[in-house]
Amino acid sequence: MKKEKNKKIFSFQSVKSFFSSFSLTNTLTALKKGLVNFFRYLSLIYKKPSAFLKITLSFAFKWWKRLLITFLILIFVLYPIIAWQSEKIDVNPHFRGTKVKAPASQAVETAKELIDREVSDYGWKANLPYLFPSAMLDNMPAFQQGIIHALAEFSFVLNAPQAQKAASLLSLPGDVWYVNFSSYLKPSIPSNRSYRKARRLLKAYNRDLSRGAQRWDASAEKLTDILSQITADMAESIDIVEQRVDKSPLLDLKADNLFYFMKGQGYAYALLLRDLQKDFETCVITPEIEGAFEDVLYAFNRLYRYQPAWIINGKPDGFLPSHLMVQAFYATDAVLALQKLIHEIKDTKQ
Repeated sequence: MKKEKNKKIFSFQSVKSFFSSFSLTNTLTALKKGLVNFFRYLSLIYKKPSAFLKITLSFAFKWWKRLLITFLILIFVLYPIIAWQSEKIDVNPHFRGTKVKAPASQAVETAKELIDREVSDYGWKANLPYLFPSAMLDNMPAFQQGIIHALAEFSFVLNAPQAQKAASLLSLPGDVWYVNFSSYLKPSIPSNRSYRKARRLLKAYNRDLSRGAQRWDASAEKLTDILSQITADMAESIDIVEQRVDKSPLLDLKADNLFYFMKGQGYAYALLLRDLQKDFETCVITPEIEGAFEDVLYAFNRLYRYQPAWIINGKPDGFLPSHLMVQAFYATDAVLALQKLIHEIKDTKQ
């Protein structure tokens, strides 16, 4: 019993002395000593290259197993986990910008906030080099680029000066980083910076609308122009899908990129069309137009919510399914609904 008591007392005192050894002075001294040794080690590069090489090789041979294991853990464990954690494909149907009152545009406000969400809040992934774990993603970047593409088409058809400039910026490639690796490391303007500038232009445009400095064209002709632009853009995407399906290889590893691009495209248009219904409420005056608008929203919601567990692009007459063809079917349904809505608006005008 006496020995056990002494042992406990000894153990307690050891722990107490261990923690009491930590002080600011001791910490600063150890840090200073470590920095001095580190810079002394670096100075060998200039003074004694052979000694530097000898120490480095000795360290590498002594610790190579630990270094290799650490490297493998970083590449095959931490790198994919960080990438997986950073992927976010947000298809929240209730997302909208701050509520605005006429003559400002709710659709423009939502477009502005959607840019901010994807570029700033979630981080733009399409232009990251492989130094970043997120660079190994392909679904999220394709989804984000589909959103930006739809916003560019919408901004272009507004015909306002700020909106036209925003459309030009949003039409720039999404994979440009600060350095262009294909042009001898030439500095570049990154895509996310261009898109933030486009957001500021849309914000300025909506501010001018609210102040009366510019006029929002809420005519039936303008609404049909916007709807026709969206229809043409979706039809073009459907053509691309059809070409991809016809020329599908045995194992199409890039099919998911096209799938998620159209998913982002359809999601952005669904939000814009929802808010355009408010912006052009003076045009939506008949039960036929209201019903046609609801059909459009339903078709686009079904398009972007379609989500197979794994994207397969099989042959039309093959054994494997083609999820791209199913998605194209939903997109075609959305195009037909848009055409019906345009027809109803023109009939009402006549």
